Amino acid sequence: MPIPMLMVGDFGKDLDDEFAMLLAVALARRGYVRLLGVIANLNPALERARLAKGTLEAVGFGHVPVSVGMSVTMDGRTPSHETDVSYLADASRLFGDGQELLRRVLTDSAEPVTLVLNSALTDVVAFIKTDADLFLRRVGHVAIMGGVRVTDDGHLIPDDAANNEFDLPAAEFIYRWLRDNRVPTTVLMREAAYVCQMVAWMPVMLAELGHPVGLALARRLPLAMDELWQAVHAEPGSTVRGRLPVSRTRDWYVRTSMWEQDPGIPGDQPAWPFVQTFRLYDPMNVLAAVPELARRFYDPERFEINGVTHRVIGRVRGNHCVHDPNDLRGALAHYIREALECSI
Repeated sequence: MPIPMLMVGDFGKDLDDEFAMLLAVALARRGYVRLLGVIANLNPALERARLAKGTLEAVGFGHVPVSVGMSVTMDGRTPSHETDVSYLADASRLFGDGQELLRRVLTDSAEPVTLVLNSALTDVVAFIKTDADLFLRRVGHVAIMGGVRVTDDGHLIPDDAANNEFDLPAAEFIYRWLRDNRVPTTVLMREAAYVCQMVAWMPVMLAELGHPVGLALARRLPLAMDELWQAVHAEPGSTVRGRLPVSRTRDWYVRTSMWEQDPGIPGDQPAWPFVQTFRLYDPMNVLAAVPELARRFYDPERFEINGVTHRVIGRVRGNHCVHDPNDLRGALAHYIREALECSI
């Protein structure tokens, strides 16, 4: 039985949101999921929604409704490359706002819906505060690309993951509320992504297909990685850094993207010539949201709270919770390529 799924992402902010949507398309074609809707948030939310809708149309899934979520501020700049694609959809093809789409999806679905949350948690918190009863009746599982700490009494509270930092009050609310209301959650964290790095030339392989989405991803990934390089060198609170957590430093970038080989260049020079790997956090969260695939790829920590199991993947360095990183890496590349190949 396909898993009914609704995805929230900040499409364009990090390219892995677009990769996550491509993965969901491939899984839908294979019968693992039914993609019921997509919400794009984070300022500029309208442009991010146009990117998401255009991407879906380009891969043959234009029937999936896409809505404009809340324009959560990043306190930083929005580089033009984020939504610079040839297939940006016209705003007239979008479905209202995110709250409307959440309500429609939850009202119309006969089966419990899985929410895949790959960005700020603001939209879902706003919906809960408006109609908690509908949420509890129709949401069966929430998969969050984020991060948690474990308190002394065994509760899960948000850490400094970027998606938490975009709206920390919303993150604090939702983890507590889902726990108290016994909604099962899965949290995919950074250590899992670090052990499953993708080679930097993977998008080039996608571009070789000639698909406009693959070409755009290959062109924009170097720009995104250079932008991140500049951000890790910028002062906290600056427009360049935005809300990037202070733990994301030059040393972190070198460790996670350059095979620990510091090139010795300053922060205002392009890093891409030295980048070896990048991460697909959000696609990994999509896999974690599908029970059959989650069992194949992950061995999560389990926390029993109020009679409900909450799963956490990749919380602790040295315990990444991934069964076989090579298997997972290969599956991600295969599914994403398949999403493009099937729409050429």
